[in-house]
Amino acid sequence: MTISEKSSFPATGGEPVATDVANDAFASPASERQTAEFVNPIDFEDYWKSRFYGTLYYACDHGWKDYRSAYLLGYDAFFRHRGRRFDEVETEIARTWEANKDDSHLTWAQARHAVRDGWQFVDNALSEPPSIPGLQ
Repeated sequence: MTISEKSSFPATGGEPVATDVANDAFASPASERQTAEFVNPIDFEDYWKSRFYGTLYYACDHGWKDYRSAYLLGYDAFFRHRGRRFDEVETEIARTWEANKDDSHLTWAQARHAVRDGWQFVDNALSEPPSIPGLQ
């Protein structure tokens, strides 16, 4: 099963793809609700799709199709390993990447930074209180 097939992240901006919770301990329903509140999957994808080519790790011979799976893995891995640091679980995430990287042509060394950025984006969004218009 590929990363996109296991993910709660929309494959094409539509409805979320079924999550393989029983087999892979992906996000629980409660954490999925919290994610939807603070990290809209469509906004997450739009954010990275419009910025990935400006990152220091971007390689011009790879496109969004290659990087999307890496960001997606970071998004999902955050919940799978919630409460732990990326560095603590990087080896396991790398194995997941190599086994399930969809159609991406990135090696782990090339994908690692995008995966970490996807993880950090979710971590930051869930760590910050929601903004309330008019309050500073």
